[in-house]
This record gives sequence, structure tokens and C-alpha cells, in this order.
Amino acid sequence: MTKMAPELPIEVDSETGVWTSDALPMLYVPRHFFINNHQAIEEELGPERYAEILYKAGYKKCLALV
Repeated sequence: MTKMAPELPIEVDSETGVWTSDALPMLYVPRHFFINNHQAIEEELGPERYAEILYKAGYKKCLALV
């Protein structure tokens, strides 16, 4: 496996500690944390309902960026 450093610049605000890339606030979390949380929520709500919620949330943000 070849290891590479990301080419996307990450800026860290020295006052707030917020990480940004392309002026968008970013989160940096372990993959298992992200995946396990999504799977737990999907198990509780069911895949159809969870998909509806994620679609609405993603669509809402996309409209805000236009």
C-alpha cells in the first residue's frame, strides 16, 4: 500500500481551532466513529427513513451553496 499526504490545504483557526478547506468548516474524525454512528442510527430508524433524512439534509446544504 502506498501512503500519500493529502493535497487539499487544511487551515486551522488559531482562535477557534476550527479546521477549514476551501473556506468550508471541516470535521476530522476516525472512520469507524463516523460509520458506527451512521449504522446505529440506520438500525433504529430503518434504511428508508434514514435515507430520507440524509437526502433532505444534503439537499438543504446544496441549496445553501448555490
